[in-house]
Amino acid sequence: MVRQQFRVLFKSFIWLAASGALALTVILATGCAKQNFQAQPQDAASSTPTPPTPTPNGSRTISKIVGAGKVDILLVNDNSGSMAINQSRLSTAWGSFISRLGAGRDWRLAMTTTDVYATAGRLIPFNNGQPYISSSTLNAQSLLSAAVVRQETINCENSNFTNCPSDDERGIYAAYLALTGSEASTWLRSDAATIVIFLANEDERSDQSVYNSVPQYALQTYDQPSTLVGLFGGGGQYYGKIFQAHSIIVVPGDETCRLAQSKGTTVFDPKAFFGRKYNDLSNSTIGAGWGGSVSSICANDYSPITTQIATGVAGSDLQQQLPCTPKNGLVQVTLSPADGSVSASYDPSANVVSVSSNIKAGTTWSATFTCQ
Repeated sequence: MVRQQFRVLFKSFIWLAASGALALTVILATGCAKQNFQAQPQDAASSTPTPPTPTPNGSRTISKIVGAGKVDILLVNDNSGSMAINQSRLSTAWGSFISRLGAGRDWRLAMTTTDVYATAGRLIPFNNGQPYISSSTLNAQSLLSAAVVRQETINCENSNFTNCPSDDERGIYAAYLALTGSEASTWLRSDAATIVIFLANEDERSDQSVYNSVPQYALQTYDQPSTLVGLFGGGGQYYGKIFQAHSIIVVPGDETCRLAQSKGTTVFDPKAFFGRKYNDLSNSTIGAGWGGSVSSICANDYSPITTQIATGVAGSDLQQQLPCTPKNGLVQVTLSPADGSVSASYDPSANVVSVSSNIKAGTTWSATFTCQ
């Protein structure tokens, strides 16, 4: 097979074709903008790739199979009064979610609530007694649908909001506790993307009009989006993993939705608030190149929302955050089987390697690098 090399000043890259594997070597200076590289037409190749060979200087290889990547999903469920109808809508939308994830994907899903005073971020067991369900769980969809509808929320609304979970909803804090607490090691995997889905009709600790003026509701460190994102940033506990935040909330600025979500007419009745902090969190993971989404909690049908989230989850197969800064900004991407139409890119600001969305399901792509 003829080896092909292409070099460009300032954006150096080398396309290599050998033994059926398409190899891309990206050389970027630290701090450069995201670069994209298009594969060149290759000679006819064998279907057997040559795997990357570890070198004495400690090179590392991370591989993913498109359509079969591992994902660990945490659902943070607002279980306060006024949420029963939203929980019911979400409970009927998991079929489209699981279907879109695909039969070949290895996923796990756990749930906690926004009431950190009752749960402290602990996982809520499903009706089969397990703290999480997975792609191999029998009746996973029905178990998930049943778990989303919270009896404590129904009891609250049936008692005219007198017998309720805490109205100090802290979904971001709950997610932090769930991802860092003693249970985390029982279901979170080091080689899986982490996905957090928030369902809430109030902001973290209600709203800026509350947490900026009422001392007991002031935002603390663990309520801040930056603290949760920091777990996956440089030096964080989960650095090197993809993290997506998907928020089903009262979208900031949607006053019609906010009023529709508010219950009752007295000052003591539950009120809905714009989900500003959740919105900021999702936009942070989107901006980091990991993915995420913001959807309206006022939608009558949540199936398009869960389908969109599952599509974003599937997109985690196309990205890999490196666990370290690559030496000399050098990353090698290989595809098996080879496909000259697929491009790859490396974003040094996020330290993320990506392949283009036209990559076929079942393709294995690998990133090889040496830590700086």
